[in-house]
Amino acid sequence: MVFLKRISTRDKWLFFYYASLTAVLILLLALFYYVYPSKAYYYFTGRIHTIIEFSLLTYIFSFSISNKNVRKAILFLIIPFLILSIIDYLSSKEPAVAYMPLMTESLFFIILIIYFFFEKIKHDVNEPLFNKFIFWFAVAFLLNFAGNFLLFVYSETSNKEDDFKTNYTIIYSIVTIVKNILLCIAAIIKEPLKPKTGLYDGLIPDADFKNILNTRKP
Repeated sequence: MVFLKRISTRDKWLFFYYASLTAVLILLLALFYYVYPSKAYYYFTGRIHTIIEFSLLTYIFSFSISNKNVRKAILFLIIPFLILSIIDYLSSKEPAVAYMPLMTESLFFIILIIYFFFEKIKHDVNEPLFNKFIFWFAVAFLLNFAGNFLLFVYSETSNKEDDFKTNYTIIYSIVTIVKNILLCIAAIIKEPLKPKTGLYDGLIPDADFKNILNTRKP
């Protein structure tokens, strides 16, 4: 409820949709793992989650990228990622984790978020970054994708060690807990609505975005 009352910007609405879809997919994963065990449906649901996560996170970050060419480029990359995910799925001989799409996603967002911080440090000097939702959001996912990438490397190099599963679970749990704490901080940050500037020409300003969601009818 606290978060819903603070949804006053486009970024937070998009994050709300992302979190809601993620929650539904996690429930499906639990269903196909514990209630109606099915490796095929379980891994397929995981692949769907990866595609949705990549697309929505890319869309969210695109609104905070100042360079128009970069913004258009990262949005265009959703299509090649979708194609990669489909090819990886079709080429899999049996249900399995989508390592290639997941590795690609992790590397992509590590680079994108580092670029995002570079832009903000270079241009946004009037207001502290830590007062903004997108700052904590970016830190959370930078930690998440960096941790996931290291876990992928660790699983490829040390999966035969006796304590591999224990170490993997501990690292994954710590990364996930810290990420969720940072996202909670991001969710309760209250930002003032900013007037539209030439920086986001052609995009919907935050105040109008909320009004459209409240008034649009099917």
